Amino acid sequence: MACLLNAYAGNTDKTATAVAECKRVGFAVLPPDIQRSQSQFTLEKQHDGRTAIRFGLSNVKNVGAGSVVPFIESRAESDGPVATIEELCRGTDMSGVTRKTLESLVKAGAFDRFGDRGGIISSIDRIRSLAQSEATLRNSDQTSMFDMFGESVTTPLASIEFPEGTTPDSEKKGWELELLGVAFSGTKRLDIAAQGGKTNGVMSRGQITTAMSGSKITLTGQIASTTKRSTKTGKPYLIATLALLDGEIDVFVWDNVMAETPGLWETGSTVVITGTVKAIDDRVSISCLTATPYRVPGEEPTTPVTTPQVPEPFATNGASNGSWTNGGVATTSGNGNRTHSRLKLKMRETENSMADRRLLEDISRLLLDHQGDDEVSLEIASNGQVFTLDWTVVRVRITPELESMLGETLRGEAHFVVEDGA
Repeated sequence: MACLLNAYAGNTDKTATAVAECKRVGFAVLPPDIQRSQSQFTLEKQHDGRTAIRFGLSNVKNVGAGSVVPFIESRAESDGPVATIEELCRGTDMSGVTRKTLESLVKAGAFDRFGDRGGIISSIDRIRSLAQSEATLRNSDQTSMFDMFGESVTTPLASIEFPEGTTPDSEKKGWELELLGVAFSGTKRLDIAAQGGKTNGVMSRGQITTAMSGSKITLTGQIASTTKRSTKTGKPYLIATLALLDGEIDVFVWDNVMAETPGLWETGSTVVITGTVKAIDDRVSISCLTATPYRVPGEEPTTPVTTPQVPEPFATNGASNGSWTNGGVATTSGNGNRTHSRLKLKMRETENSMADRRLLEDISRLLLDHQGDDEVSLEIASNGQVFTLDWTVVRVRITPELESMLGETLRGEAHFVVEDGA
């Protein structure tokens, strides 16, 4: 696995996908560490005897092997792990580590053992200055006044004080995704879910492509942020940014799903979502059909949050002889007070069964995005008969927006009629 990851060095997208797959098959992947990491990905024995994969320092964006290899070699010659960043400056060769390299390593988490990332970043110039002065003294014939006392007195080191503060997980995640391609901060529950394999569905952004448009998938991720919106007709909906193992994707949560999942869409929540992939140009998003909170195995269950199971789109109600009427959209009286309106979709079966099926699937997805109280029926003209089918469980909300979208979706002789109930 480490060899596979090293093959993707410099390509954060491919590295991210490979890391996600490693987690799926049970390999723990550890963040870069200035004391433990080698130049590239390596295998590392853990305290529990299990083997993990450690991120290499040169696998961090903006960090090349040439800048960290001298540092790693000098680290190996030192007396062992150091306790402070000042000792690191004294005992290792940081001559090839530029300011940008150092900043990238800190943002990626390689210096977390020494303090908060924000505080270390604010002290980068001081760290580099100390490392340079220590290198100059080490490589020259100069001696300090403390050398007169021999080994009995250690030359004191200048102290670097880091400002107090805590960098938010959200900011650390952003840095990690940019520099590593994957996030480690605040992802404990997501990592546990990843070890569940295929049972938790898709967890890698790299697995969701434009070619999957129209496909139904299940994915597990963490709510990074939410934005409230409303349709042209005033219906509320939510855009939830879902953080996966190697990136983020927008999930559109419509009003019917929102009503069934109160309290679920809080930032930081880990959720399992079933939805439909939608692609516009090269932008991919998910239209949410169902959502539930992710529960760590063995964790006490909370109040379940569920949405109705999506049934098979249409169930046969019978067939009868009838006439077939061609035409466009016909809408009966619209008094605005209808309570049991019916949307009648009329189609003619063609010789192209695949095209007919795709059209039905397009219609089904569209109706699922506009659920409400109005009934739906389908009439299919085939072999001289008109077959009537009812969608008996899920209903829709008939709006001008839905009618307009149906008009764009239906083609050929297919059309629809809206009838108001009594």
